[in-house]
Amino acid sequence: MGQRSANRGSGRKKKSASHKAKSRPDIAKEKTMETPLQRAAKVVASACAASSNFVKVVSLDPLKTVPETLFLNTFKSVLIQDQDHMDIFRQHLLLLLPDKFAPDLQPNNLPLSPDLLIGPVVNYVEALIWKLGIP
Repeated sequence: MGQRSANRGSGRKKKSASHKAKSRPDIAKEKTMETPLQRAAKVVASACAASSNFVKVVSLDPLKTVPETLFLNTFKSVLIQDQDHMDIFRQHLLLLLPDKFAPDLQPNNLPLSPDLLIGPVVNYVEALIWKLGIP
């Protein structure tokens, strides 16, 4: 009888390896929320691309542009070279952002010139997103 009880074990069934918790692919594929800086960069890059044949947005996620160093360039160096082109760029910003951004994008609040670096405009739009929020 001693032998027989040794073979029975505790009476509990072992859980199989397939019963263990599985990783959830729906959670693993979730993307983190876009930061205001990322959103601002996408908006400014898109406005540049819409205003100049020289600029291309190759990918939005992750953001990739041609030229790769877009934000280190002046507007003039990417062929947004006069005030008419700057006005077109501003109009594209206004189209890409919610209406509540319009007052802060007007010339008296955001003076733009072809000699201006593009990066600081990204920083300005980022600050507006922090201030006003964006859906």
